[in-house]
Amino acid sequence: MNENLQQQNIHCELEEAREQQRLNIPAKRLLEKLVPIPSNVLDLQRRWFWELLQNASDYNDIVDIILELQENKIIFKHNGNPFRPIDTENLIAPDSGKDSEELKDKDMIGQFGTGFISTHILSAKITVEGVIKSERIQDSYSKFKFDLNRLQYNDKEALKKSIQDSSKELNQNVQTIDYNPKEFNTVFTYDLTIHLDNINPIEIVNKGLEYVTDVLPYTLAFMPKVQSVTIDNQSNDFFQSKSKRFSIKNRTTDAVDVSVVTIGLKENEEPEEINLKIFNEQGTEIIVNIQQGKILPYPKSITKLFCSLPMIGTEDFSFPVVINSKSFIPKNERDGINLSNNDVPNRNIIKNAVVAFSKLITHVSNESVKDCFYLLNCPTIHLKNETDKTWYKTNILDKIKDLLLNAKIVDSYSERILLKDTLFPYIPADEMQKETHLQFLLSFYKSVTGFKPNKTPEEINFLNWYNAIDFSIFTKNKRL
Repeated sequence: MNENLQQQNIHCELEEAREQQRLNIPAKRLLEKLVPIPSNVLDLQRRWFWELLQNASDYNDIVDIILELQENKIIFKHNGNPFRPIDTENLIAPDSGKDSEELKDKDMIGQFGTGFISTHILSAKITVEGVIKSERIQDSYSKFKFDLNRLQYNDKEALKKSIQDSSKELNQNVQTIDYNPKEFNTVFTYDLTIHLDNINPIEIVNKGLEYVTDVLPYTLAFMPKVQSVTIDNQSNDFFQSKSKRFSIKNRTTDAVDVSVVTIGLKENEEPEEINLKIFNEQGTEIIVNIQQGKILPYPKSITKLFCSLPMIGTEDFSFPVVINSKSFIPKNERDGINLSNNDVPNRNIIKNAVVAFSKLITHVSNESVKDCFYLLNCPTIHLKNETDKTWYKTNILDKIKDLLLNAKIVDSYSERILLKDTLFPYIPADEMQKETHLQFLLSFYKSVTGFKPNKTPEEINFLNWYNAIDFSIFTKNKRL
C-alpha cells in the first residue's frame, strides 16, 4: 500500500473514531434515561404531559397547545417559536442545551431534552416536525421532519445508529418556507403501536389525562406563557377523555379565571369557570379555588408543591394549601424538595408561603368566605431528620396553627367566630362501629349546641369541620 493510501486510510479511521466518540455521550444518556422507563410506569404516566407542556412553554412568550388523540397515535402540537438549530440537535442527541444562566434569563423551568426522553413511555417512535430559524441569515426559516426511533432502547450501539439515522433524515428533510407564526408548526407524533417492553400506551394516555384534567387549571395559573390547552379526542381508544379546552379567561396579579369547555357535547356549550385566588409573598404564591363566596376543595390528586409545573410526589406535603415558586430547588426526580439547614432557599420559600397564607386568612375573614374547613388539611410531616422536623414545626406549622386559631373562619348559628373559641363535640371512634359513632356524635353535638349555640359550628358543616380538624394539634377545641 502506497503512502497516500495509508494516509487516506488513517484519516478515515480517525474520522470514524471521532464520530463514534461524538455519539457515545448522547447514546449513554439515552440508555440511562430509557432503560428505567418500563419500571417507572406509575410515576411516568402522570408526568409525560407535563414534560411536553414544559417544552412548549420554554422559549415562548405566549403559546397555545393542542393534544389530539387519534387511533393508535397522539399528536402534541403548539404555535410557539421556531426551533434553534441546537434544539433539533438536542432532541436527536440529548445533552441539555440550557445552561443555568439561560434558564434564569429566559424564565425557563426545565431541561430541554432530558425530560423529553421520558415521554417515550408513550411510544418508542416519535415523529418530530417543526420550523428552524436560521441564526446566520435574517428571516430565514426552514421546515423539517425526522423520526426518533428508540425501539432498541437497551442497546447502546443501536441507539448510536438511531442518532445517526435521525440526523441523516433531518438533513434530507429541510426545506425553506415562508413562515407563519400563527400556525401550529411544532408537532410531536407518538406512534402507540411501537412501544417499549411491557407497556400499554393506551392505558398510559388514559391514566395521564385523568390527572391532567384535574390539575391543569392550577398549572395554567402558574404558567402565564400558556394561554390555552385543547384536548381533542378523535378516538374510542380514549373513552375516558372528553374533548376539552382549557383557557385563561382573565388574569390579574391576585386572581386567575380559567375557562373549561367540554367540546362537542352540545352546541354553545356553557363553560365551567374556575376562579383561582392567588396570594403572593416575594414570588411565593399560594392558590385556592373560591367560587361564589365559598372555598372549594382541591382535586384529590393535586400536588401541594408546584415549580410552575406540578411537583409529582408532593400530594401529602405538610401544608394546608398549594404552594408555587419558580425558585424551588427540587430533588433530581422532581418529586419533592429538601428542607435541611443547608437548603436555605427552599426553607425561605416555605416561610414566605406562611406569610402568603396569613394574607389568605385575612381575606377569608374579612370577606366572610365560607367552608374554611378546607384550610385545615395539613398532612403529617414526612421529614426524616428530627432537627428538620423541629424546625418545620416551629417555623411553619405552629405559625399556621396560630393564624387559624385567631381567625374568624367558623360560622356558628348566629355569627362568625374565631376558631380558638369554637367547641367541637368529640367522641373517640376507636371502639365504636362507624354508624354507632356517627349517631352518638350528632346527638352529643345537639346537646352542646343547645347550651352554647354561638360556640359550635352550624349543623350543615359540623361534620366537615369535625373531619377536617386534627384534634392532636387543636386539642383545646375538643369538647368531651
